[in-house]
Amino acid sequence: MRRRQELAIAKGQTFEVEEAATVKISPASVTGALIAIGLIFLVVMGGIYSGVFTPSESAAVGAVVALLLLVGQYIKKPRVMFRNLGKAFTETVSLNAMIFMILVGAGIFSYFLVVAGVPTALSQLVVGLPVPPELTVIFLLLILIPGGMFLDSISLLVITVPLVYQPIMDLGFNGIWLGILIVKLIELGMITPPIGMNVFVTAGTTRGLGVHEVFKGVIPFYIADVAIIAVLFAFPSIVTWLPDLSMAAGG
Repeated sequence: MRRRQELAIAKGQTFEVEEAATVKISPASVTGALIAIGLIFLVVMGGIYSGVFTPSESAAVGAVVALLLLVGQYIKKPRVMFRNLGKAFTETVSLNAMIFMILVGAGIFSYFLVVAGVPTALSQLVVGLPVPPELTVIFLLLILIPGGMFLDSISLLVITVPLVYQPIMDLGFNGIWLGILIVKLIELGMITPPIGMNVFVTAGTTRGLGVHEVFKGVIPFYIADVAIIAVLFAFPSIVTWLPDLSMAAGG
């Protein structure tokens, strides 16, 4: 952050005045970013739906396309390119190591739950409650919002899904619908005050941007997400019609 420090005297005390740097985004950079995102999306989704590669392979293809775009962007600045590549590779290795450790721990945790009979016991308890099934599902899913305030999405996903999946399935709800709602609620929790991990990450990686400014900026998106979740909960067919259509066509 660019700083201008001034000494001033107020009531016999000196203090420093900090001038926040203004983040400038040019139209050309925005256009370039949108083109790059569109190209990656086109290659990945086009390859999946054309049958060129599987959804799992599409992740690797998308990473290669992003790498080629980075090389093309900094081809005239080799030092900047290699510095960015080194940083990207280091962060990728660190992130993947963390994810694999989380998955290993989640696998042990899930195995312990199954052996202990926790999902079955919880399912019997939930199904036997004298409340409407919809209210039970709302209660189970709302737990994800405070959880998303403290845990990252992958950790929360692998911890909560083994607990809530079986009870909600026994209540007669669709698994695909449940998966969409779980992901939406976890991400909603990650921008929920007062913690909101994604808000702090955004503020920490953007120069001149405070946490309170990010919280103000996400308010419209937060309201939109809540509305979307409410609509998806009230009308599950919005989520299930395309998978049902695909299965009917394949059958």
